[in-house]
Amino acid sequence: MDKETKTILSQVDVGLQAEQFFKTELGKYLTQIAIEEATSAAEDLKVVDPYDTSKIMKLQIKAQVAEAALKWLGEAILIGRQAEHELKIREVEENES
Repeated sequence: MDKETKTILSQVDVGLQAEQFFKTELGKYLTQIAIEEATSAAEDLKVVDPYDTSKIMKLQIKAQVAEAALKWLGEAILIGRQAEHELKIREVEENES
């Protein structure tokens, strides 16, 4: 098996693990917490003193971290699905040869 195929298989595996993680109790819990943190930060940003730049920055970071965690897992799933599609294309091409 060549290096590129190993990389693709690894991406598929990581994507499948990320999908499974979202289905676990821990994954559901962390997803809920991330959503709550981002929502809370957004709500707090609506009422924070516009001149309190330190508080604004903290709230922005709070929201960004929560959203980033979900984004990273979502990206892993997407990359895994794309890799799986690539494997299927390769399989079809090999069968046609």
